[in-house]
Amino acid sequence: MKTCGYCGSEVSSLDEKHFYCDFCEMKLSRDRVTENGERRIIYFRDFAFLDWIKRSTPELMMLHTVELLLLLREARKARSDNFGALHLFNKVESKEVEEEIREAKSYQGGEYKYLTRKMWVLENIIRDRIGYVPERMSQAFLIKQMEQAKKEPKKMRIRNEPKKSL
Repeated sequence: MKTCGYCGSEVSSLDEKHFYCDFCEMKLSRDRVTENGERRIIYFRDFAFLDWIKRSTPELMMLHTVELLLLLREARKARSDNFGALHLFNKVESKEVEEEIREAKSYQGGEYKYLTRKMWVLENIIRDRIGYVPERMSQAFLIKQMEQAKKEPKKMRIRNEPKKSL
């Protein structure tokens, strides 16, 4: 039996791709409908590449929360490394390499600003989803988040009779 992926109620078919849940009072696409009260399977990667930071904000919003947390950790590290390099360039004072230093400082400054803004985007998406921005992204914190996300959820079934004891 086709059921709502949110409440577990039986749904009625509107057409081949759409269903309606009376309890939730909403139209559901096929990917939001499950079988026999099962919960929807959520897929995510347990890794993130810094290169993903180049995605647009709507594309980043499509990532799973765990992927966003992993990407935020990578972005924070890259931003910190970039700040260190920028700090180093600011310390160098030499007339002979002044033009090259200025170009490098300008490039590092631009990268730092870019990474900072992307980091803010990630933090705000995460904040919208979980209600706060994690201050530190320790390995233990990330492992706990991944374990929670991978945990098999219980079926959505309402028991009409109490369990029989032996």
